[in-house]
Amino acid sequence: MRTAAAISAVLATSVLALYAQTRDFGFINLDDYYLLVHRPIVSDGLSWHGLWWALSSVEADWRPLTWLSHMLDFSVFGSDPGPQHLVTAGIHAANGVLLFLALRALTGDLWPSAFAAALFALHPLRAESVAWMSERKDVLSGLFWMLTLLAYAAYGRRPSRTRYALVGAAFVSGLMSKTMLVSLPSVLLMLDFWPLGRLRSARDPVFGAVGGYSPAAAGGSARSRLPVGRLVVEKLPLVAISAAAAALTLFAQQGMDAVRSRDELPIAWRIINAPLAYCTYLYQTLWPARLAVFYPHPGMIPGTRVGDYLWPAAGATVLLATITVLCVAAARRRPYLLVGWLWYLVTLLPVIGIMQVGEQSHADRFTYLPMIGVYVMAAWGLHDAISHRPALRGPAVVGSALVLVVLAASSWRQIGTWQNSRRLLEQAIAVTDRNYFAHQTLGNALLDSGDFEPAQRHLEEALRIKPDSAYALEQLGALLEQRGDRRAAADSYEKALRLGWKSFYARLHLAAIRRDEGNLDAAIALWTAELQDEPDNAQLRVDLGTALVQQRRYAEAIIHLRRLVE
Repeated sequence: MRTAAAISAVLATSVLALYAQTRDFGFINLDDYYLLVHRPIVSDGLSWHGLWWALSSVEADWRPLTWLSHMLDFSVFGSDPGPQHLVTAGIHAANGVLLFLALRALTGDLWPSAFAAALFALHPLRAESVAWMSERKDVLSGLFWMLTLLAYAAYGRRPSRTRYALVGAAFVSGLMSKTMLVSLPSVLLMLDFWPLGRLRSARDPVFGAVGGYSPAAAGGSARSRLPVGRLVVEKLPLVAISAAAAALTLFAQQGMDAVRSRDELPIAWRIINAPLAYCTYLYQTLWPARLAVFYPHPGMIPGTRVGDYLWPAAGATVLLATITVLCVAAARRRPYLLVGWLWYLVTLLPVIGIMQVGEQSHADRFTYLPMIGVYVMAAWGLHDAISHRPALRGPAVVGSALVLVVLAASSWRQIGTWQNSRRLLEQAIAVTDRNYFAHQTLGNALLDSGDFEPAQRHLEEALRIKPDSAYALEQLGALLEQRGDRRAAADSYEKALRLGWKSFYARLHLAAIRRDEGNLDAAIALWTAELQDEPDNAQLRVDLGTALVQQRRYAEAIIHLRRLVE
């Protein structure tokens, strides 16, 4: 018990020391301002109205607990981002400790559990989820994932309705933080095989006798084993909840136009990118260098050919299939390999890109929970190796410690790139190719700070890479307008709108330019179109009503102006 407490303390202290630097970090112009700072319902802090909004809002997905955590931050700390960053770091530190405790409760093994938890907590791939305020949902949902594992460890040893209810409560809380947890019921089924040993058909043609593990090690017994059908039925209530959460998220993302259509990203690109993403995550886990906030999807860049990626995708598919076959073959003696590998494959499936949300090919934040499976493979694989070779224990301990030190040092550097928007995006541009997203977002950050010349260079570079980037066109229009070139600004706004860009800013500013040019018909058309999306916008009705009066269209003007006093 004392050893476990000491490990927990060291693990938590190490994580907090790594992320203490975020106390001096600001908000990032990637969602932070849009979702948090400039959204009064969140930045005004906790309120009854905010509680109702959090429970009823389905913007992008349903995550009321995450929204409420942000509201609580603003209530306690105001708009100071430093303490809010430290709250996220504290949750991540708790996740590392809880993962250690959960793995130990599941397996009965102390040091492999500690090593796997340390790999999870200290790896540089975690930096994005922890240092990016808008990704609080990753660490908060992770907290409930770990609590679900702990509750299931108790349930697996001695099933009862009360313990099942605790599993369900933790699981639902996780879904209320982020719907990434939809795959958790399948992970619980994997844990029934190993390490809980709840599967009665332990001697079947595939797995044979699961050697090297006794269910009693985790508090189980042969009498607690069940047929696979019973174990599946046991998970059905959780599966039903997952299905409802997934359907709600899909509905919300389609409403936000976040899901890419087949015209934007053909199915061939999605199939090709999936195995490449799986293998990229493995590579980045082994060699966490050149990490970035955004990795552009090649299928989103004009002129990129599918054929150029066929052979790499085929090679990645062969590698994944080979690992899968080897894990199945080893399942009799080393069941942790199969469980860890399936954990990785299945939990990544919702974000692997078959149903593409966003423009990225992959993202560091997507690894927060899936990579635990790989860490389990590594930790218990090492434990297995040295348990039969006592002479290797000393070198293994030293080597493991060195790995953790190197990972921590790499994490410190990667966390530092999140200090501000400029540093973060310059890093992304430096380590990736054709990163139009980083160029256009950096251009926006520089525009906000008044650095017009470098902002224009980055926006033009984004458009060179991706000429149909409506966002870059809008930002370039804003820059040109601020520099006094309103004609060029209008051209840029029009190009963005012709691409289907639904932007209040672009329509409003283009309408103002057309009005000042004397082209009231064009201005009225733009204001009228915007009113379809913003029917309660008072300023729109004032501008539209005034223009209609100028054209002596009094009856139409009265309709809009009357709405202002109703």
